[in-house]
Amino acid sequence: MKLSPSSHIDNFARENLPEEKLQPTYNLKDFKYPETLNVGFELTDAMVEKGFGDNIALIGNGRRRTYKELTDWTNRLAWALVENYDVKPGNRVLIRSANNPAMVACWLAATKAGAVVVNTMPLLRKKELSEIIDKAEISHILCDARLIEEVEDSSKEHSCLRFVIPFDGSANHNSELDKAALEKSIHFETNKTSWDDVALLGFTSGTTGSPKATMHFHRDLLIIADGYAKEVLKVSDTDIFVGSPPLAFTFGLGGLAIFPLRFGATATLLEDASPPNMIDIIQKYKATVCFTAPTAYNIMLKAMNEGVDLSSLRAAVSAGETLPAPIYKDLLKKTGKPMLDGIGATELLHIFISNRFDDHKESCTGKPVLGYQAKIVDDDFMETWVGPRKAVITKFMGTEVEVKSAWVSPHVFLHGLVEHLRQFDSDVELSMQYEDEFLNFVGVYVNEKNIEESGGWFKKQYDEYDDNELDFLEFVEDIQVDWLDELC
Repeated sequence: MKLSPSSHIDNFARENLPEEKLQPTYNLKDFKYPETLNVGFELTDAMVEKGFGDNIALIGNGRRRTYKELTDWTNRLAWALVENYDVKPGNRVLIRSANNPAMVACWLAATKAGAVVVNTMPLLRKKELSEIIDKAEISHILCDARLIEEVEDSSKEHSCLRFVIPFDGSANHNSELDKAALEKSIHFETNKTSWDDVALLGFTSGTTGSPKATMHFHRDLLIIADGYAKEVLKVSDTDIFVGSPPLAFTFGLGGLAIFPLRFGATATLLEDASPPNMIDIIQKYKATVCFTAPTAYNIMLKAMNEGVDLSSLRAAVSAGETLPAPIYKDLLKKTGKPMLDGIGATELLHIFISNRFDDHKESCTGKPVLGYQAKIVDDDFMETWVGPRKAVITKFMGTEVEVKSAWVSPHVFLHGLVEHLRQFDSDVELSMQYEDEFLNFVGVYVNEKNIEESGGWFKKQYDEYDDNELDFLEFVEDIQVDWLDELC
């Protein structure tokens, strides 16, 4: 697809896009946007124009901001970035902060100014940040003043970096950027970025080596809301969001900023999003949508057993690790509402396969989200079958073990698995069965007896489910499984 004219003066992002033949085929028939599009404007000024100005947009660090207040503040910040710090359209602006309203405001302001934002989390230290600064050729760093130590001398070490600017993450406006912004107008002419100008660089975790930057257009940031959040979550302006993923991750940015702001809803932001803190926030604000991992939901279920009221939650989104069937069943039994398991990736911005409220199943990742297509392919990228299969190891330690395999070459994966299990049980057998149209991420289900007798090949994750139920297990990371390493 031919790119639209860019508003960027600094063309670094567009010049570093993959060549056209390597870019994905975009399925945009369900998403209609103008060619001039700025997601910062769409989530603030446009929401005020639509009548949401008095709605609460953000809650965090002891204060609330309405959509009108958020719009005014982000416009002041955008003016400060342009006039005081010479931010040009296309410059890469790194933001370093925990989850708080000030970080969201900085992201929106830089986006309005036409910058390409790189959100980072407090856990990153100087070495990791330096790799990102060099790779993205960061020109400006906006940093919560409480976290400035790791970056305050960076401009001396990186020729591309011109400004390191502290802001007040506690929302008291008592830092350099805040003081500059207080002098500015609440009216700002948003940069007229193209819908396919890069708006965000999402860095991967770097588990396979140096972190890699994934590039996302302005339209992409709206598509995840108008696709997943609208079609699957059915978000409305009465929703109140809570969750644990950092805003620095695209999972967190979508679930705790883009999704609520796109629909006039409210995001509650926690710098320390431990399960107990999330439980407190859900009860205090009657949160309706939660984004976190199964481990946290398990703690919430225990709290419910002790009388904690989490009945306000209408949507519990699970990602980050495979959702164990017992946790799924427990929430469904307690509330009558399904936990929505899904899979996403930084490369694809957010969740692209998910269960639905009216179409869900335990131990399944779900079906493709609006705008995405999915298929099972082999090592040569050829489709291997229509619809996933269920593999059943029928004779492992006398117990039937079900293996879900959808995202690696199934024949190599399953036969490799069988060969490995034969070290412990020479009679192991494998059968293949067709299943329904649900897609399943790779997982193995086995009981505790198998763990003990398999020489520690599996690791148990949830100790409370140690009876005869089948438990979710994950592969131990530090063992030698050559056939699996070659696939991952």
